[in-house]
Amino acid sequence: MSAVLRLTLTCFTATPLTRRLAEIGITAIIVGLAGTVWLGGYPQIFYMGREPALYEMLIVSLPFMGLILLVASTVLLPAIVERMALGRAVWVLPGGRSRLLVSTVLPAVLLSLLVAVGTSLSFLISPFDVPLSMLLQNFYRIFLMAFVDFGLIYTAIWLVGKTSGVWRLAGTLWIVVSITIPLRYTGGGIPPFSFLEGLGLASWVVYATLLLSGGRLRHSLPTLRARLTALGERIFPVFRYSAGHEVDLLLGTTRPWIVALGQAIPIGLMVWFVPFAPIWIMFLVTFSAIAGATTSQAAAHSRRLWLRYDWTREDIRRRVEAAYWRYNAWALSVLLVIYMGLASYAGFDWEVVALSIVLIMLGGIACTYLGLMITRGLGWFEATLGILSMIVLVLAAFAILRGMFVAAVELEVVLAGLGVAYALIARRRWGALDWMQCRLDTPVRGAA
Repeated sequence: MSAVLRLTLTCFTATPLTRRLAEIGITAIIVGLAGTVWLGGYPQIFYMGREPALYEMLIVSLPFMGLILLVASTVLLPAIVERMALGRAVWVLPGGRSRLLVSTVLPAVLLSLLVAVGTSLSFLISPFDVPLSMLLQNFYRIFLMAFVDFGLIYTAIWLVGKTSGVWRLAGTLWIVVSITIPLRYTGGGIPPFSFLEGLGLASWVVYATLLLSGGRLRHSLPTLRARLTALGERIFPVFRYSAGHEVDLLLGTTRPWIVALGQAIPIGLMVWFVPFAPIWIMFLVTFSAIAGATTSQAAAHSRRLWLRYDWTREDIRRRVEAAYWRYNAWALSVLLVIYMGLASYAGFDWEVVALSIVLIMLGGIACTYLGLMITRGLGWFEATLGILSMIVLVLAAFAILRGMFVAAVELEVVLAGLGVAYALIARRRWGALDWMQCRLDTPVRGAA
């Protein structure tokens, strides 16, 4: 039991950064829930025929921000589980795979309990007479929704952390599903159990099955992989080698059109799951950020260029930047074409279309140079800038959605300034790049 608890604690405190995020998140949740109880609960704040004050909105938002920080503190959980499941220590520890499974599920259970308890507590102290049976039913459904959604989030983190573009595409699809499930609870009431939640619950079952049968699976995996590779080569002929693409091959930026065109699959599912047209810009902005964030592995991959070619650091930076821009330009171009089609279908105003196109481009540019900045691992500085960039992106998309065009323009100017600052910082850091501090650690770097 102690080993399970220690591993669970490690999932929240794997690095000094994640430990501080967990501490700040717990503090924000406690202060926010206490303040919400003092104010009389969510119904008293929002449904009593008055506009909430600014301090009330701030207090109510603290538990949600704290929960986001707690989830952010566990982003290394998939990488930790993958290393332990494929390592040798799990064979020595008695019941190692079962303990590892419990240690993985426990953080999601704790986070889900926080969501369910916080929501139920607010309605329990409200002036409305809520029957106990309804309260228990809502508690169960909210807990199940949160548990399923956290499973999807961890699956998406693991998939996006892979180097292959197809894995990132699958992770993006999982992100769309994980965002869509909570949106069903924003319209009031508790919606019935849906196909999406069934998909998330199935992901937990598949994960548990793979982990518990990992010993037999590890021996049969090479044979299965060889058979699938042979089948793929028969269906899709192998591309012939062509000179001049060695840099793209070493950096992993070959064939960008696979991921770029594949974005149509998760976007199509997003349109199907969430038929509310104005909110589509939120998803497309998220896609542009993911497309740009692939450069977070650029510095580690550039080590191969330094060992192979007699180039200076400035030469390597210019070639790496150009290679990733060729790669990301495909994804951003397809996003813009898809958005133009969706805007024409939904009949958006020209102001909304113009501002949304600029926002998608700025999101990709800013995140591209933010990724190029990461040359010594993810620290407080990089994490703060990443959170700031996403906040500006989401606020700008929300301003466009609400028709606040002046505020949207101002936020886009801020985002453009951040992109320029990231580019200058990245150039300075690449001028003194030390590959001893920048090793290729795909699971951890991808999760970050």
